[in-house]
Amino acid sequence: MPVDNQDRTLKLGAQGDDVKHLQEDLNLLKYGPLTVDGNFGTKTEAAVKRFQSKNNLVVDGIVGPETWQVLHEQAARARRAS
Repeated sequence: MPVDNQDRTLKLGAQGDDVKHLQEDLNLLKYGPLTVDGNFGTKTEAAVKRFQSKNNLVVDGIVGPETWQVLHEQAARARRAS
């Protein structure tokens, strides 16, 4: 996923391609299964909170710069390993 997506903070109610990328990465990292539909709903929020909790991030369900950074790093490692 391009790094420029880190600029947009995502939270419940957000929509768009960056939400699809988020959902794809969360599925890749086994925080799903999520439907990759570009809608940041309650299931996506719950997956984000699980991800944040397991990675010692602030658990608020909001994907800001810190969550994006850790997510990108882990997804990149997972893609290289597959």
